[in-house]
Amino acid sequence: MKRSVILALLVMGTLSCQLTNLLANFSPTPTRPRPTATPPVARVVAAPEPTAPPPTQPPPPVTATIRADSLRVRAAPNTNAAIVDRLNRGDTVQVVGRNAANDWVQIILPRDPNARGWISAAYAELGVPIETLPLVTAAPAPYP
Repeated sequence: MKRSVILALLVMGTLSCQLTNLLANFSPTPTRPRPTATPPVARVVAAPEPTAPPPTQPPPPVTATIRADSLRVRAAPNTNAAIVDRLNRGDTVQVVGRNAANDWVQIILPRDPNARGWISAAYAELGVPIETLPLVTAAPAPYP
């Protein structure tokens, strides 16, 4: 009889383990929520107000001091052009440009600020290197 009780207990223990496993498969298991990525939040950023650039100072006028006793101011950058004015040693004039060969500079005429003339760069002491002056193309001579 002892044997049959032990055998019965063994069978019941085995069945109870199997029953527990079967019930575990059918019973809902607690699930943890899966971590999800948070969608990015779109931020609306207002465009900065356009600001006006700070005012720029115009460059100071370029001057030249005449080194010749009597210098002819010409209508074009060559010695055959008409003489439009004369300058003396020590006169200071405002320079507005140069020719492509860098041997003549265009100036504002001292007697008429609206008129321009050309002087040889060899007879003027410039306040800046001649290459830094704007290039001025001389108007073509009128057809005779």
